[in-house]
Amino acid sequence: MVSDTFFARSRGAIIQLAGLAEGPATSSSGSSADARGSKSCVMAYPTQLLLQGDQGAHNMCLVDAETKAKIDVALRPHAERNRQVVAYGVGGQYDESQRNCRRGLHIYSLEAPDESSVYSFKQRSFLIDGHHKGCIELRPKLQGIGEFDGQSALIYFKAQWFLYARANCATKGHRQVQVCVGEKLSSLGEFKYVSFAGVPLCADVYFAHVYRTQHDTLAAVLPMAEPPVADQPTQGGIYIAESSDGYNYGPPVLLRRSSVYLRRTADIPMHYPSIALMKGTSFELPLHLCVKSRMPTDAPCRERFAWCTFSLASSLAGVDISGMSICRRRT
Repeated sequence: MVSDTFFARSRGAIIQLAGLAEGPATSSSGSSADARGSKSCVMAYPTQLLLQGDQGAHNMCLVDAETKAKIDVALRPHAERNRQVVAYGVGGQYDESQRNCRRGLHIYSLEAPDESSVYSFKQRSFLIDGHHKGCIELRPKLQGIGEFDGQSALIYFKAQWFLYARANCATKGHRQVQVCVGEKLSSLGEFKYVSFAGVPLCADVYFAHVYRTQHDTLAAVLPMAEPPVADQPTQGGIYIAESSDGYNYGPPVLLRRSSVYLRRTADIPMHYPSIALMKGTSFELPLHLCVKSRMPTDAPCRERFAWCTFSLASSLAGVDISGMSICRRRT
């Protein structure tokens, strides 16, 4: 089932906040209902406006409730301020010149001060910059210094912090995922490559949205273009994969097929921190469909946001829950 919702002509961290807080919409910049009703408090326009001029707008993902509680503890010296925090997110980019506020990945807080209906993002805590040990960045122009140009994600799992970011594994294309892990946010370990069983390095994993399941595992939702095959259209879509340790994921299972242009899928998932993943049940996922900038210039404009319902199989290992092929290593 697919239900269309309001579309805003802006990009960046726009839909991540849909359904964040339930109650009447209060932003002075306008409001709109999402696909499930009119209770979403923060929607596309407020998010983009509140992040304007900050590189976090390019790639921010919010954290889930358990991770938020752990961040509150980590920021305990600011407990009074934390009381006004609706959500935390992670985002940002890095540029060696630090121009355009590109100073690395940070934790942001979305705050609603007392007696105010205006939500605002605040840059709260520095995490890492492009010189972080082990960062995978092979594009010559960056000389091994991470840019973090894809979406990043932060989750607290099994008493450790997992910070996921894009890994650029070739001079061009071949986007993958890397993660650094630590018991403290202030001392994250070196980056490690995140593997997806059966997915070769020459595939393009554009980013990974990482969620916890109710089975003490993590699930990554990712837009992926499979390796190109001579004289055949490149296959791709939105996939899901599961991991028990946060480093090694099982074979990605196809959720939705998508056309591919320039090694990028036309459809991409949008991060929604309130998803409850339980095997054998269904879940809703917001998608950005037919993204104009990810399609040929002569393609008809059908860009829109939508909520899609998927069934989560009892076992993700080798199971195709959509009736389509899972991604396997091509020979």
